[in-house]
Amino acid sequence: MPASQAYRDSSSLYPGPQNLPRWRSHAKDFSRRPQLVKQVTYLAIVLAFILPIWLYTHGRVDTSTTQLTVEQPPEVISPPIAFDVHNVIPHYGHNSHHANIHIPSAPPPESIAATSSPLSSFQALPDPVTFAFVMWQESSATEGALLIKSILMYASGPVHIHIICDDSARVLIKTRLERLKRPYYEIAVFFHVLPWQSIQDRLDREGSIWSSHSAGAAGLLKLFIHEILPATVEKAIYVDTDAFFISNPLLLWQQFDKLKADTAIAMPSHPNLGSPEWYNADRICSCVILLNLEKLRSIRLIDSEIYRQANDGIEAMSPPAFRAMFGEVDPKTGHYENIALGDQSYWWSIISYRPELYEHLSYDWEISSCLVNTYNTALGDDMTTEEEEIMSLMHTPGTPHEGTLVIPKLLHFNCIPTDLYYDWPGWSDPSEPLNQHWGPAVRYHQNYKWIWLNRATGGSSSQPANMTIETVEPVLFADQLYLYKQQAQSI
Repeated sequence: MPASQAYRDSSSLYPGPQNLPRWRSHAKDFSRRPQLVKQVTYLAIVLAFILPIWLYTHGRVDTSTTQLTVEQPPEVISPPIAFDVHNVIPHYGHNSHHANIHIPSAPPPESIAATSSPLSSFQALPDPVTFAFVMWQESSATEGALLIKSILMYASGPVHIHIICDDSARVLIKTRLERLKRPYYEIAVFFHVLPWQSIQDRLDREGSIWSSHSAGAAGLLKLFIHEILPATVEKAIYVDTDAFFISNPLLLWQQFDKLKADTAIAMPSHPNLGSPEWYNADRICSCVILLNLEKLRSIRLIDSEIYRQANDGIEAMSPPAFRAMFGEVDPKTGHYENIALGDQSYWWSIISYRPELYEHLSYDWEISSCLVNTYNTALGDDMTTEEEEIMSLMHTPGTPHEGTLVIPKLLHFNCIPTDLYYDWPGWSDPSEPLNQHWGPAVRYHQNYKWIWLNRATGGSSSQPANMTIETVEPVLFADQLYLYKQQAQSI
């Protein structure tokens, strides 16, 4: 036997024909099959191997994020409205007022019974982060649009936004929201559209409120948010329009869970400040407020001629609170005088009169350019230590944050002398300290595109969430609804 043949016979690489394994025999048989049969067989083997892997990687649920989607509720016939003082009664017709005492005449009872809240068919996800804003005219809404955009940039769950506004503000905000086609989380926006006369009439029914502040009568609407929003909204975050978030708004919403049971209002406090000509109302900032609307409704916060005529034995809280702070009204005007800080002056009188209703809110949520110079916080060295940061802070001695860290989460650019704070020429001045500190943040959030918020890709694990935009009109205040309830019960 040749040596080469002997090597093959003894080698596992070249087994002789006498001891050929069965698989090898089948392989030899297969090699003699037609080429088409072999190609089909190879393809079947490849598919059998790849298909289970593809199904596993594409069909599994992505647990790294929580996908929140809701079905669009079908159109239903709503039940008759329950006569709750705080329900919204839309589209009943006209809303007339007596010229001297500004008490609206009630609509026919049958028209009230035939209508329901425009929010009654809306199916909300549990505990969305809820905001209530006041935006009047286009300049306020233009700033407010940036605020809303920042909320949606950082939100990690469903967001509901109630906007008390005129129609020009509604149109401007709506055009921005229409860029959103595929939100990742549920978004619901409700426009509570008010005519100017309706605001003035409510102030007249209170009788003593006015302000010399530049925000005017619309700025005083912060005092009536609990009256305007429906009773189903139990709490909300208010933020001035000249501010924007640089962090997850859920962190601010979670501060509600830390408040005491009796607290109805939380806002930043500044015990180190105080201006007697402003009744020391600069010791708080009503630029950002946590509002427990349910508690504010229960104490009948703001008075009305309707309540006074009803004489139901329930005294509104505002008259004694305002008198304790401002004294008696001027007999010539019927108003309190020197209310220079607008709604903030009235909030200050309320929490001074009933301090148990109030708690301090962290400066993290009030990085303000006015009076406190953003506490000297700034973008900068990313390796700064906590000790170095605390040492660099300003305007914190004598406050709840003395010796503690202030971590910016909401920037507020007030006291800037332009209609739109981001149009301020100082943002183009390299020597301007505020620009050095926060200019890049302003430019980034201003120029972030609305279409970039379309984050749901449409895959099996990223379906677009529901987006709702509704207009509530007409808007009725709590005292009007109280009157309608009383008249309906007397029939």
